[in-house]
Amino acid sequence: DAKSANEKLKKAHEKLEELAHIDPLTTALNRHAFHGYLKRNGNGSQSVSGCVGFFDIDDLKEINDSYGHGVGDVAIRIAVKAMREVIRPEDLIFRWGGDEFFVIMIGLDAQAAYGRMEKFEKMLTNVAVEGADKLFTIGVSHAFENFGDLADLENTIAKADAMMYLNKQQRKLANKTAEVSSQ
Repeated sequence: DAKSANEKLKKAHEKLEELAHIDPLTTALNRHAFHGYLKRNGNGSQSVSGCVGFFDIDDLKEINDSYGHGVGDVAIRIAVKAMREVIRPEDLIFRWGGDEFFVIMIGLDAQAAYGRMEKFEKMLTNVAVEGADKLFTIGVSHAFENFGDLADLENTIAKADAMMYLNKQQRKLANKTAEVSSQ
């Protein structure tokens, strides 16, 4: 009896750990998981470098307002699925908030990560989104920054986030310019 009860408790504990670290909509890791990752790996005992990619889905509010939050949720899941297609299995995706995500890519520099973005953008062009009556292009602004040590990871994430917002502004300006040109 005790052995069976311990096994059930162990499984329940594992399930609770998973629920505490995984975003239920996207199955990406969450902020709690990120802070646990830093606590476990950021002690400086090993030299680790790579890059951080920060992603933000463009105009998600317009999708939600036009088609409902269910369609917006599907768009988020499609974007995360595309992220998983262009990163390596060992890379980590975290949902930072609503439609913001970041990826930790150990041993890969920002230039190599940017090289994967053409495929990423193609995967998000003319996508059928369940619940919508037209094909979507899901725009995702992004930026990558290199880090030389896990102790600098939070700083690097902040830099990638700032660069991503600059990218987002540039994309909006380019879209407005293209709209004006086509008129």
